[in-house]
Amino acid sequence: MARSNPVREHELSEKHRSKVLTIAGQGTPASFECTVDGAIAPATASPGPLPIRSGRSVEGTVESDTQRYLFSGELTDVTIINRGGVAEPVVDPEIYVEER
Repeated sequence: MARSNPVREHELSEKHRSKVLTIAGQGTPASFECTVDGAIAPATASPGPLPIRSGRSVEGTVESDTQRYLFSGELTDVTIINRGGVAEPVVDPEIYVEER
């Protein structure tokens, strides 16, 4: 079913991405996937591997770094998979959503 007024993601200006999603690693390697019901894009060009974007989702990895995304709409799903070993304490990354 087509939307009556489709908006392509590249046409959605930065001012319409009014929320910031921050994923802050806590020292344990972890993979994440975040989904929104609007548009999402990296907040800045970051060093290292680029996040994978698929429609309204992004996925990537963090350990001790922080990744930020601008998005519109609501955060609808977050999945985190820790990659830490059994001999070390495993700490999930911190997830924050802020209005810009």
